[in-house]
Amino acid sequence: HGTTTSTPCSTGTTQLQMGNPLSKVEDVVQDKIARRAALMREVEMSVNISRARDSLMWFGGLYTVFLTGLGVGAIARKPIPPAVGVPVILGGFGLANMADMAYGTKLTRVVKEAEHIMENERGRFVPPKQAFFNHLYTDEEEQFMALWELSGHTGRASSPWREQQQKQCRRRKMIEGAPWKEAAEVTCYILTPE
Repeated sequence: HGTTTSTPCSTGTTQLQMGNPLSKVEDVVQDKIARRAALMREVEMSVNISRARDSLMWFGGLYTVFLTGLGVGAIARKPIPPAVGVPVILGGFGLANMADMAYGTKLTRVVKEAEHIMENERGRFVPPKQAFFNHLYTDEEEQFMALWELSGHTGRASSPWREQQQKQCRRRKMIEGAPWKEAAEVTCYILTPE
């Protein structure tokens, strides 16, 4: 055993064992980096929420004035063109989206979807081969990206050729246990011009 020293940290004190000082210092440094990254993320998220609230106030006020004008015109029995209904409906959807971001659960849903993508569709992040960090991605993730690109995602119109390709694609065995297996099988629609 060694001596124990205490070093100040952002939320209290961290105990260091002097037996292996380099690994303990690395742990403290990594912890501080993680705390700073978390703080930066929280600041960015709070700024985004405050922007959404500010936009909601401005556009909500403008939308209220617009609807008030329509209401006054309707009460005065002035003719209101039917085309006015378009901004009323679109503005309502836009304000609902802003309100969801500003005060609702939109961020929670976005985070959950991001977690799903990172766990099940990691192959979509594969960078070009020239990127210096390309080696961090596995061959399976690169294969997922190739299947994703082949699928086209332009539609699912059926034809005998496409149905045959889809059957072959489903029969093709992916590496067992790969986290992207289900997504690759679902998105394996090879589309070419007919």
